[in-house]
Amino acid sequence: WIMLEIKLPKEIHKSPVATELFLSALYQTAQGTPLDRAWKGRVRDWFSLEMVSLEGQIKFFIRTTETYKNVIEAQLYAQYPEIEIYEVPDYTRYVNYKGKEGDWDMLGVDFCLTKPDPYPIKTYVDYGLDKEGIKEEFKIDPMTSIIEYLGSIGKGEQVWIQILLQAGQNRYKLTANSGKKKAGEMSDWKDEGKELIDKITKRNEKPKEGEAPAFKMLMMTKGDTEIISAIERSMNKLGFDCGIRALYLAKKENFDGRNGKAISGLLRPFTTNNLNGFKLHRNTLGFDYFWQDYKKIRLTEKRKEQFEAYKHRAWFYGEEKEKPFVLPTAELATIFHFP
Repeated sequence: WIMLEIKLPKEIHKSPVATELFLSALYQTAQGTPLDRAWKGRVRDWFSLEMVSLEGQIKFFIRTTETYKNVIEAQLYAQYPEIEIYEVPDYTRYVNYKGKEGDWDMLGVDFCLTKPDPYPIKTYVDYGLDKEGIKEEFKIDPMTSIIEYLGSIGKGEQVWIQILLQAGQNRYKLTANSGKKKAGEMSDWKDEGKELIDKITKRNEKPKEGEAPAFKMLMMTKGDTEIISAIERSMNKLGFDCGIRALYLAKKENFDGRNGKAISGLLRPFTTNNLNGFKLHRNTLGFDYFWQDYKKIRLTEKRKEQFEAYKHRAWFYGEEKEKPFVLPTAELATIFHFP
């Protein structure tokens, strides 16, 4: 594993479309033969896109295996010739969170989607960043709020954000009632998207007696039409299995618990009511009542686990495995691009 730091020029005028083209190169589906998987422990390759604030200094990183170093550099330089890429030590090694005994305190959140995967989040297309000729002062970049927050972090404080991604895989279908796996039946997120469209349009339902087949389609609202259009646009992209988490760390004398509200709302600009958005899947912000956690024993253990999961970039495998969700390239490029 290596860590690549991307140093940005003062101004970047390219839209997130450039980042979307770069992300397509990370769609690596190879996972070897059954022998490789069973005997050698071969797994599907994954990557980590990271935005970090070290006492207010904002840095962009990509964590990858050395195999992909040349690929990533070539793709990034092709889209952003002005950037500089360096191989650097992992910044997480300089923080040693030990719970109550250590010098550092922390809190963190893991995110998941509010609706099924095929529903898209609010993307750069919805913000008009795909259009040419818009003056800089009139552009609205949803990442601006994240960048401004990262830049506001003070001395002795750090904020780490990681987006883990891996080429999407098929998964077991679930029964509608019990949510249990259907034996031997697999599907991907695009199949689920088609089922959602069928459900919204009701095109597969048999018409009632005396009812025209097209009547159900005429009863669709404008909102239904927009949802279908957004799902279809999303299904045309490559889909990644993803996991997103954010940590706030600080020396105990500099720790400010109010940052819990800030990191839990980091992804709100990408959330819409009629489509998809982000909510907290797991958090170590604290318990509601003091009797739920005597002397913060449970909270300390949860924070240690979350800290280790971040350092290991764990989401898809191992003891720290979590359920991934799907984000197509356009949605990933909205959350992570060079502003």
